[in-house]
Amino acid sequence: MNTVTHLILGDPEDFHAAYMKEQLEAKGITVAYWDTRHWNGPNAAALHLKTDLEMPLLTWLDPHTHQSINAAHIKAVFWRCYYEFSQSSNDERVEYMLNRDRGGLVESVFKILAHQGCRFVNGLKAFQMHKTKPYQLYRAHQLGVPIPHTCISNHPQSVQKTVKAGEWIYKPVLGGAHTEAVTEDDLSDERLAELPESPVTFQQRIEGEAIRIVVFPEACYGIRIETDALDYRDDQAAPLVQVPVPNHVQNQCWAILKAFHMMYSGMDFLRQPDGTFVFLEANPAAMFVGFERRSGAPLTQALLTLLTA
Repeated sequence: MNTVTHLILGDPEDFHAAYMKEQLEAKGITVAYWDTRHWNGPNAAALHLKTDLEMPLLTWLDPHTHQSINAAHIKAVFWRCYYEFSQSSNDERVEYMLNRDRGGLVESVFKILAHQGCRFVNGLKAFQMHKTKPYQLYRAHQLGVPIPHTCISNHPQSVQKTVKAGEWIYKPVLGGAHTEAVTEDDLSDERLAELPESPVTFQQRIEGEAIRIVVFPEACYGIRIETDALDYRDDQAAPLVQVPVPNHVQNQCWAILKAFHMMYSGMDFLRQPDGTFVFLEANPAAMFVGFERRSGAPLTQALLTLLTA
């Protein structure tokens, strides 16, 4: 068997993971999946780490090919999804301990690979940033990048004083649901009674065009999503058109990329009528194939260059 030199963090059922495996293999590269959900059974990867050597020795068994993989040969990792661990015990305390130990090993593996020179596209720090979207907005603002007026809160009275129906939107703090317009009902005491248990992100509504900028260290590809939908994901038929990214916006994107510890990112902006680009978020594992096929932006080649440089 050929030596595995590239890993895809994810599983073959994920379209983008399978697509990147196919693209890498077309270049003669041997690739394996690492699905972090599985720790027992036929789909589980067996990890064995020895740290008492000058060069830590890490091997694991690929459950799909049953091939033993030596971490010293891994040159790059395409991070599609670091899954939560599957449940192994009905005892909450035992499950907590199991997941803590699994996470400690997996994240140590990430750090050892990175220390040995393996390139992550993207890595652990980037995904930790993605899990703290309020901090993303804070850092972007500190970099001088325009952001919407925002409040993230679980305090109903403060929300009622700040947020105006028809002028603001709301969405989950960490994503997972689409953006909605704030209505009078949303600001009622009854509706906000749910807020203390689950904070929500509220933002002043920005009028403008939805622009996805896919950012790489050497290039920024702007793609306009031609839709009137509040959340462009609600309009799957929206035309996608490549647009130039102004130099000052490219520089802002590269500053965000560096501050967020990313090698590439799908960044969402709203372009206001006066030309101002307002930053919404930066995704370290953004879906890209649909954007490429419908706009013509050469995103796959840019990713392959990062993974094979």
